[in-house]
Amino acid sequence: MKKTFVIIFFSIFIKSFTQEYKIPQFNFKSTTDKLNTYISLLKIKDKQALIIKIETSSYWLKGLFSNFLVFENNGKVTFYECFIPPDFEKKLKINKRKIRKSKRKFYWDFLQNCFKNDRFSIVQSKLNIRSKPNKDGTKSVMVISDGTTYSLEITQGNKFSAYETYSPTTFIEIKFPGWKERKKIVDLMNDIYNLIEKH
Repeated sequence: MKKTFVIIFFSIFIKSFTQEYKIPQFNFKSTTDKLNTYISLLKIKDKQALIIKIETSSYWLKGLFSNFLVFENNGKVTFYECFIPPDFEKKLKINKRKIRKSKRKFYWDFLQNCFKNDRFSIVQSKLNIRSKPNKDGTKSVMVISDGTTYSLEITQGNKFSAYETYSPTTFIEIKFPGWKERKKIVDLMNDIYNLIEKH
């Protein structure tokens, strides 16, 4: 009887300190015939891991900077920094950072919050509106050069949703049509960077 009590006690104790994480269901925009290439690129074992890719690029940047936040079904969270040089003959640079167990809760809470508040629900058609009608019947067109392109992609297995917007902060500042959708991407990317920096 005493032995049974000890086993039950330790089972409850362990369970109380073990957090079960689950990747939320997501309505992806597209599917492909094969697994997304990030699985092999980053050498991820979990083929159904949820991958959030954020990326910035511009004409003046010497290469492409991509970051991946990976949530695996076993609860593990990993952050990858990837630099693709302009000269493709040079080696691809990937820095891998495993998130410690004590910090994983912050990432899973962030993910759950994103799904709960539909932060991944973005209208692509509103991300690159460049013109708006004037009262006199004419149109005002925004012309921007030397801007930065922001990219966001959510993938799992062979499913994905991808979004891209050019120089979003310029349009957000003047509240140009589509600025709210642009702000969703900018805020989401900034929150991920802040999460990584803090935890």
